Amino acid sequence: MSPQTQDTAVEDTTAHSTLTTVKAICTYGQCRYDHERGAKGYPLFRAALVGYALGLMTTIVVMNWFDAAQPALLYIVPGVLLSTMGVAAARGEVKQLLLYDENGDADAADATEAKKTE
Repeated sequence: MSPQTQDTAVEDTTAHSTLTTVKAICTYGQCRYDHERGAKGYPLFRAALVGYALGLMTTIVVMNWFDAAQPALLYIVPGVLLSTMGVAAARGEVKQLLLYDENGDADAADATEAKKTE
């Protein structure tokens, strides 16, 4: 294996590891948010997974269309963010989602926000 090919393989492995980590963090965070809010069917988690799948499919289509490598995160991040925020907007939970803290629950964030407005 030539040094250039070896460097490319290392970069590909690093990119794949980073992508997997980002996916895990996003989907796990959505799953925890849904669980703590008592949402049946985990709607934000499912939206994040659908957004991820659509972003990945878009990456593959564009890569094959232009015969050039594409940065997967260019399509995956907007897919996950738009799908999650779209579902949160439809459910009226955008503010709670943005204020959500892993160390506490979303209701504590609601109480903090209520104190600020008083």
